[in-house]
Amino acid sequence: MSAVALRVAAGPGVGLGHAIRCRTLAAHLPHAIFVTSGAGAQTLCGLGVHPGRIETIVEGEPVAAWLRRVPSVDRVVFDTLSAGQAAATESEVAAVARTGRSVTVIDSMPPDEFTGDENTARQPSLVVTPYFGARDLRRPPRARRWLAGPAWAVLPTELRRARHQPFPREPRILVTCGAVDPGGLSARAAAILGHGSAPVDVIVGPEFSDETTSALRALGQAHPVLRLHENVADMLPHYLRSTIVVGRPGLVRYEIAALGRTGIYLWESEDYLSYFRNFTEGGIAEIYFSTAPGGSDRFDRRLLELTDPGTLQEVASRNAAAMAAIEGVGAEGVAAEILRTEGWSKQ
Repeated sequence: MSAVALRVAAGPGVGLGHAIRCRTLAAHLPHAIFVTSGAGAQTLCGLGVHPGRIETIVEGEPVAAWLRRVPSVDRVVFDTLSAGQAAATESEVAAVARTGRSVTVIDSMPPDEFTGDENTARQPSLVVTPYFGARDLRRPPRARRWLAGPAWAVLPTELRRARHQPFPREPRILVTCGAVDPGGLSARAAAILGHGSAPVDVIVGPEFSDETTSALRALGQAHPVLRLHENVADMLPHYLRSTIVVGRPGLVRYEIAALGRTGIYLWESEDYLSYFRNFTEGGIAEIYFSTAPGGSDRFDRRLLELTDPGTLQEVASRNAAAMAAIEGVGAEGVAAEILRTEGWSKQ
């Protein structure tokens, strides 16, 4: 029986995006297992993955070692590219490719893009760069096939089913910064939006610091419009109740775009600036950059504008451009391409 190994980065400092994407892919792949660190295993279990489907590896463990423990694996999907991990991922990809197994890489954007080895024996079978404007922002990787663009964004099937549900009539704001919020952006946004009249839902991520969580709880007591949500297992109901999403542009930027919600985000890094500017220019989201002069202040002012009912009503409408750009059908397509290799057995 052939199997697919999803080599995934997860755990503290990484967030949930990679883990959620791989969990989504696994639903469309026969006999899928997860290969990750101890911290990643905890994250996956927290997302509902059965421990029996997880192969835990230790830091620095040779690829050959964990491949021996899962001999049924004949293709490996890497979703490990994040800040500073490009070299390590390329080394692992080359090692797996040399064994003759089919290798897929879920790519990132510059400066963490997958380049690939000139030696064809060390190249992946497939690279997937599921991002808006991907072909304009990076060179083609060394791989047998390359899929690029938001049509390949791996999003939960439930999002596609929910795309055409009625849009809320009354404005409602959702604040989410993912699993990790090192700078306390959630509290910063809640402190501003709490002065408005529209209801504001604030997601408290599982890896928030005690300081940020305490600040949010205090704000929730001071501002009746704020409602905190902790230990959230399913974000979809919160997305569907919202008309605007505020926070940091993690995986949420695609999920809420597929549902026609406008995102207003602050990006706090020098990386990916060209990529994120495309979102604003395409009308998909509003992204502000703390590294640009006055960027953080412009973000704060924009949130303050949302406390005005008239401005809020103008912004809180279905975003047709976002829905057209992100259709939410990529999971099935990427899974089919991963399996498009001779010799695959579903038996």
